[in-house]
Amino acid sequence: MESMPLFPRRCQAKEAKKETCVICFDDIIDLALMFVVGESGHRFCLTCVKQHIEVQLLDQKIPNFPQHLCKSHELSFVRCEKLLTAKLSFMWRQRIRKDSIPFEQRFYCPRI
Repeated sequence: MESMPLFPRRCQAKEAKKETCVICFDDIIDLALMFVVGESGHRFCLTCVKQHIEVQLLDQKIPNFPQHLCKSHELSFVRCEKLLTAKLSFMWRQRIRKDSIPFEQRFYCPRI
């Protein structure tokens, strides 16, 4: 006859809470590896956020929140800076500078 455990399962140590990245759908146990979007509370793994930022910058856009139809605004450069490579950081700063000039005041050198 098999003996019963001394402590019921609910009394044993709690399992770590998992969060799911809404982009790649990976379950992540370590919440330090998640990027939380301000007011909306959406959570993404750091790898997906980095890739999302890179794609947005390569598409000549200032990165926005990766959650489809999220009412939040653009991602903050300051908040994301630690995730970025030097190249991505430079691209984002350039994009901010370019977008700060009104469209009708922009001009481009035709020789470049």
